[in-house]
Amino acid sequence: MPKRHLIWIAAIVATALVTVRVSRPPVPVGDTAGQELGPLAEVYRLIQDTSLLPAKEGNLIAGAAGGMAGAVDEYTTYIPNDKVDAFARRMQGRERGFGLKLEVIDGLARVRRVIFDSPAYRAGLKAGDIVLGVDGNSLQRLSPGGVEDLLWDGPAGQSLRLEILGGDDKPRTVAMERQEIPVESVQGLYRDASGRWVCTLDPNARLAYFRIREFVPRTAEEFQEAFRRVDGVGGVVLDLRGNPGGWLPAAVDVADLFLSQGTIVTVVSRTQPPRQYVARPEGTYPANIPMVVLIDARTASGAEIVAGALGEGKRAALVGVRTRGKGYVQSMVRLPGDLGQINLTTSECLLGEDIPISPRPGSEKWGIDPHLEVAADAAAWEPLAMLRAKAELPCVSPVDTPSERGTPPATTTAAAPLGMADSLLAVDVQLARAVELLKSPEELGELLRGRPGQGDQASDQAGGGSSRATAPRPASRK
Repeated sequence: MPKRHLIWIAAIVATALVTVRVSRPPVPVGDTAGQELGPLAEVYRLIQDTSLLPAKEGNLIAGAAGGMAGAVDEYTTYIPNDKVDAFARRMQGRERGFGLKLEVIDGLARVRRVIFDSPAYRAGLKAGDIVLGVDGNSLQRLSPGGVEDLLWDGPAGQSLRLEILGGDDKPRTVAMERQEIPVESVQGLYRDASGRWVCTLDPNARLAYFRIREFVPRTAEEFQEAFRRVDGVGGVVLDLRGNPGGWLPAAVDVADLFLSQGTIVTVVSRTQPPRQYVARPEGTYPANIPMVVLIDARTASGAEIVAGALGEGKRAALVGVRTRGKGYVQSMVRLPGDLGQINLTTSECLLGEDIPISPRPGSEKWGIDPHLEVAADAAAWEPLAMLRAKAELPCVSPVDTPSERGTPPATTTAAAPLGMADSLLAVDVQLARAVELLKSPEELGELLRGRPGQGDQASDQAGGGSSRATAPRPASRK
């Protein structure tokens, strides 16, 4: 299978979950540190004096900063100065672009997702379309990073012309204007004709489905709004598969919606006392609503905190496969001299008070193990991804044909109310098993009663913020 390169700024979140901004003057370099950095200065002079191609001083220093960040651990990352603002916007739940999520496969930039109500959506682009060029520049000559720079970097209001190859094999040119797009972190099964997410999975059994793609400051509020739109919730599937994490307080608030007591997560560091985020009884959803949480190997960080807390609290059965196992907090540290930013690992998150999330030396366990292990069908991954991409757009039939590919989304035929749900259940074995569990209270109860302790297991979380006593709360819960 060809190696796939996702091209969008959210990929940063998958490698470094950052929820703390650190603002402090740089620490003076002592004599010992100065001696240790001596060889680095020699390397700098060597490159400046003997390199065939001229090297810019700023590039060398930025490269040194990035190299040091990369040597700390696998999660500490360096953000160049020209990417800092975009990263900060993303962490706040906003991104700037055209609403296209691309991947490079065999040298072709293919549309993976089109964000609803974005410039790309309004231009009629669809998943599967190929971007041949941007403003006359062929994308075949660009690296994945170069494609990202063309589409995502730049001021709001800037226009670009994209050459698109659709399913009818006739290239066309579309003009789009870059704009700020809010991150929609909570989704349902599919959008109705008005663009609103439908979260009803089975109206007869009153089952609801909510997917959290990542955690941003408004995620808990978005979740509550979606929950309120479902008439009489009798069971919940919470899908955290592929969720890379995000903003820790938001993840805690989502877990707190279903937990009335106990410590959700404890954050420990070398320099500060432990900070505990504790569930509170007010506003908690009824405990008699059965719940299943879907997890996979890409469930990470804040998503692992939510899954682990609900599993440890016997509030939800976890279905899928073991999660990634990233239990560290990164702090956003601005560097002097316009060098950019380092997202530095500064803390670790423990489930409850003492259950490690990240791997321990010598241990073969990490992440969050499911109550019921259900592996995804590898053959169904691509059809499921395409089906989800279609479900994100209003009035798109789950069985549209290649002849419909060139039709703008606004004029295609709407799926029947249960058409998309049935289509998803047919290819998503993990979701289908979750529904079976919700319809079998006895089996669900047995899984929860037999939940083993996590012990030395690990989970992937990064985050930060204030202690639970002062963590921000959603305005209302109904």
